[in-house]
Amino acid sequence: MHTRWMSLRDLKQQAKDLLRTKSRKLEAREEENEAYRVIGEELAAGKKDMGAWTKALADSAGDEKAAEVLYIERMVELKELRDLRDRKDLSRAIKEEEKRKEEQRKEDEKIGCLSALGLLFALAFGFLIYEIFLSSSS
Repeated sequence: MHTRWMSLRDLKQQAKDLLRTKSRKLEAREEENEAYRVIGEELAAGKKDMGAWTKALADSAGDEKAAEVLYIERMVELKELRDLRDRKDLSRAIKEEEKRKEEQRKEDEKIGCLSALGLLFALAFGFLIYEIFLSSSS
């Protein structure tokens, strides 16, 4: 009975892993389709990266249709790499901002502690002055 329970648990975990994998694949395909859409729109608007186009044309021995295929594939790959870099940059910026906020929180805590110590010092000093005043009045 225990082995059956374990296999059901394993099956449930495998199902979760499969769904996660399918979800990642779907996300990757959507990103890839978006990259092709953007490059397609740029081509339709007559916008080409002349360096990439010339390289594609050279690699296709002057065959414009083959060059267009190469160009699209390379530009999609380039866009995906740039998107990846941008996500990494964003992730790095978020981590840096979190670190800055944590440092600011620590600094604020120090200032709060120093303010409390200053208040205690002022109270103690005031009490000392009060005692001196009382003793000199008598």
